[in-house]
Amino acid sequence: KEWCCKHEGYMCATTTTMSLPYDCKAGLSNWERGWSKGKREWCCKHEGHGCSSKAVKMEEVLTCDLNCFGAGARPVALPGAVGTGSAASLNDVTVEECRAACAATEDCEGILFTNKTSGVPFASMCFGKKDIHTSKCQPGGNFITETVNSRPWGKCAIFGDPHILTWDRVYGPAVTQTNPGEYYLVKSAQLQIHARFGYTERFKTASSTTGVAVGGSLIKNHRLVVEWVGPEHGREGFQVVWDGVHILQDYPSNFTSVDNVLFADYRAMDPSEYHREGRHTIGGTQGLLPSYYFKLAPDLNLYVLIGPDNCNVVIETRKLSEDQDGYCGNFNCDARDDALEKLMLRGVADIIPKHESLFRNSLPAPAWTMQKVGESAVLKNCDAKIKTQAERDCSELKGKTREDCIFAACAAADPKVAADDTSVAKAHTLPYSCQVGAAEAWEVEQTRWCCKHKGLGCPAGERRHRKSMSFKKLFDVAPARPPLRKPRSGFASLVVLVGFATAGAALLVHRARRPNRGRETALLAADEEAANYAE
Repeated sequence: KEWCCKHEGYMCATTTTMSLPYDCKAGLSNWERGWSKGKREWCCKHEGHGCSSKAVKMEEVLTCDLNCFGAGARPVALPGAVGTGSAASLNDVTVEECRAACAATEDCEGILFTNKTSGVPFASMCFGKKDIHTSKCQPGGNFITETVNSRPWGKCAIFGDPHILTWDRVYGPAVTQTNPGEYYLVKSAQLQIHARFGYTERFKTASSTTGVAVGGSLIKNHRLVVEWVGPEHGREGFQVVWDGVHILQDYPSNFTSVDNVLFADYRAMDPSEYHREGRHTIGGTQGLLPSYYFKLAPDLNLYVLIGPDNCNVVIETRKLSEDQDGYCGNFNCDARDDALEKLMLRGVADIIPKHESLFRNSLPAPAWTMQKVGESAVLKNCDAKIKTQAERDCSELKGKTREDCIFAACAAADPKVAADDTSVAKAHTLPYSCQVGAAEAWEVEQTRWCCKHKGLGCPAGERRHRKSMSFKKLFDVAPARPPLRKPRSGFASLVVLVGFATAGAALLVHRARRPNRGRETALLAADEEAANYAE
């Protein structure tokens, strides 16, 4: 209190009076015309009001339905923010004021904003952010994340037969292309990333990724090609070519280009470190596996998991400064326009013309891997026993995810391989997102699953038990914080979560006299809010 009174003029005792140079609430609705330059500067710096919005170019604001807290972004303290670290929030401001405060703050690259608060004494909360990685963010729920005059990081993952998780479809559904050929993953003036899809001995009726190639001015017009050329299986059948020269021919090994544009690493790695779907179909569930990792300057990383005669690919990069498109999407935070039919309308879903292909100077793909098979043949010709077992094994999954699981099993055309594929698919796939939509609108199956696995949406009779368990975990992650004492009879503890558990939440504890029934209600409300934030 003494510090806040001395430095900020807040929480002063009634006998102590400290006048502030300006009242930032007075005339706020007309601050642009009514405030002096001195008041604008002071209020922007100390309370986050009156910051010039002219610094924010709206064409450079990207609004994403994501909650980029915790691992999704690093915190930046905005002027006037209350709290510290990840929990430092600028409160009771509009989204325009939130953007302007970020634009006026050094290192701030974006904001996390909500005006749908619950359990806190603020109508809105604004958090400054930098180093935003959309692939590490959670579904938005009541929050949005915006980049302000900056470009976020994202990931595009290509796995299986093949499914593509685009920049904007962090949690799916995946885009699927089962026909063989060479396709655009990223198509832009700065950067081109092409994929080669082909049939394999394991997947005889649906293509898999068998190669990836990178080029463009972003990497100083170099060309990197990674491809399976056979006939050996595994790492012996792959080759890596940089500007026409074979590299990484020994295992393990690494390579750095003369101009330092490329650093390449070839060794056993954990696919899960690069993407939650990194092991899909060919990576099992644990252990280190032969892989390639390429770091291309600036801001482009490529991970390749080596399979028998196919591979999984994870691309990580910043959103490009110019337009981009392809099977990885256009990175505009709109998942709807990444659908295959939308890609077809934009002319980026077709096979790449031979003269444009980055593979054109490489060895051609084995002819048998390019023999076209109709998409309908996969399920039509599926072994009855494999399909029946897959339908049973994939029954816990829903919608397109369930269809993809069955498709992958049929494409394997082998009972044991099919069983492995379905188990991996289930291990890496959540059937529901328990953060999207009101719990009252969920189907019965979703309500049961979210209650059982996440402690959310539980029926009233189960709510306290489930929520209390989730709430307890908030304190388990911060052992340095002393545990809450059990309130005496006739008292209640209303715990309001003003931060998030994953980043070391800041808690505001307010004690108030209530009858026992009020105490029960308060604890249930606090538990529910805490569980929602923890999730």
